[in-house]
Amino acid sequence: MKKKVMLGLLSIASVAMTFTSCKKEETQVPLEPGTTIVKGRLTANLDASSFEVQTVPAGTGITFIIDGKDLDVKPNPNYQYDQISERVEVGANGEYTVTLPARKKPINAKAVFDAFEFDATIITTDDEGFQTTTVSRRVFSRVEANIQIVEGQTIVRDFAYSMEGEDFVNRATIRGFIDATFTDNFGDVTGISKTGTKTNISGTVNDTLLTTGSGYVTANNVAVTGGTGSGMTVNFTAEQIGIVKAVSLLNAGTGYWNGTYGTTTTGDGTGLQLNVTTDAGNVTAVTVPSWAQGTGYAAGQIVTIVGGNNDATVQITEVTEGKVLSVTLNNAGENYTVGDVVTISGGTNATFAITEVSPYKEAVPENVVVSFITSNGNGETYRTTTDAEGKYIIQVPVTQSNGMETISIRPATFEYETTYLEDGEFVTEPRIYSVTPISQTVYVDDIKERNITYLRNNN
Repeated sequence: MKKKVMLGLLSIASVAMTFTSCKKEETQVPLEPGTTIVKGRLTANLDASSFEVQTVPAGTGITFIIDGKDLDVKPNPNYQYDQISERVEVGANGEYTVTLPARKKPINAKAVFDAFEFDATIITTDDEGFQTTTVSRRVFSRVEANIQIVEGQTIVRDFAYSMEGEDFVNRATIRGFIDATFTDNFGDVTGISKTGTKTNISGTVNDTLLTTGSGYVTANNVAVTGGTGSGMTVNFTAEQIGIVKAVSLLNAGTGYWNGTYGTTTTGDGTGLQLNVTTDAGNVTAVTVPSWAQGTGYAAGQIVTIVGGNNDATVQITEVTEGKVLSVTLNNAGENYTVGDVVTISGGTNATFAITEVSPYKEAVPENVVVSFITSNGNGETYRTTTDAEGKYIIQVPVTQSNGMETISIRPATFEYETTYLEDGEFVTEPRIYSVTPISQTVYVDDIKERNITYLRNNN
């Protein structure tokens, strides 16, 4: 007698039937299996020159196979069980989801993958070890995989396809960006000029405001304008506006004694007091005490000295204007150049200079040669060159018995026009750039990202 197990509610119900003989009356009531969800994504290296992961074409399928015997709570060794199969196809994003019958006890589901053809971008190697890309019709396949499933679980399994007929059957891909610093006076702001004593932010001698401006009120996170960059903000302190610094006597008045008097004004301003010197009740001299200079006054205002016969008057000749006293960096911004002059918003014409930046790393020139030397018996060398964006990509064979290879990466030395600081001045002239050889371990089917930064030789 043969026992069959099929998917679906009716077929699943028949899975768990267990017989002790071939007689119909000995049939037991089956136990219905539960389910598990398996999902994931299928990827393939369809474009060896791309830095992005590619997914297999839509419609590529996986067939999941389960032994019906594994779904029977009490399997009978005297019966031949059918295998249950369920096929699912990936969508445009390379993802799949399938629901499979399962038991609380772990069982095995075998995944069998469709092969497919594709016009792939592949890497070829010439006799000198240089690699280039070309488009070729290739077959992609994937070996079977076993997945342990348990009732009630959601299992995520991604699978990668391999290309058949490659020059390197066991190979690894190394790719990345190569950069260097070519312009030391361009980048994010790290140093600015400031007011006050010679307290440098950047270590340079330019540590004073170019202009202190007027009309400012102490504030934080204030934008600046001007310069080659954008996004920089500062914190600054400013003197209080309208503090009286000097006055001149207009009317000597009568009935006054030497001393300190309060004042009144028909305009803005409060708190000003004046020290007066008198002769026969007339005011002959007036000074402003440091502890009672008042606030909110304007140059040109007339104030009356309260006392005597309240008839002595003075005119305010100098007040504080809201000058910026000190500046500190709040946000570095980007793309500024040393020497840029910027203006603080919120007042009039307070300016300072950029004294130091954090230089940017830029892509190295196109066609810089990078060599990759394998550690196998022949020490084979493979070469590639950078593209216009400083990217490189290489494929190397992995021939070690343990599926691992150690690669020596040796970027070639090159010369490039560079702006750098020398004796306090920025100089622009060619300089040599180089990289110490780099060791990189790779395994079969690796796609290893390895970015490289060149160092400048200023000697």
